[in-house]
Amino acid sequence: MKKERLYNLFSGLLSICLIISTIICVSGFFLFGGRGNMTGIRVTAFRYFTTDSNILAAIVCALALPGRIKGIKTGKSEEKEFIGILRLIGTCAITVT
Repeated sequence: MKKERLYNLFSGLLSICLIISTIICVSGFFLFGGRGNMTGIRVTAFRYFTTDSNILAAIVCALALPGRIKGIKTGKSEEKEFIGILRLIGTCAITVT
């Protein structure tokens, strides 16, 4: 039970870090237009699959976060089936990029 709480705490902290870093990076596209070979101003930044897969991963982390918080409190990990499927899709998309 203690392992499960520690797992949920670690997973929740990493999810928060991923959400924050994705918001910072995507907002950088809107404010500065990107750098290097990934330049895009405003909406054209979404033409890159890398950006889209990172946003998908952040959305999945945000959806899974309430279950992680509940898991920290109760010691049992609770995750809906569709979140697991979305997590798999997000992982595959990140792996491709």
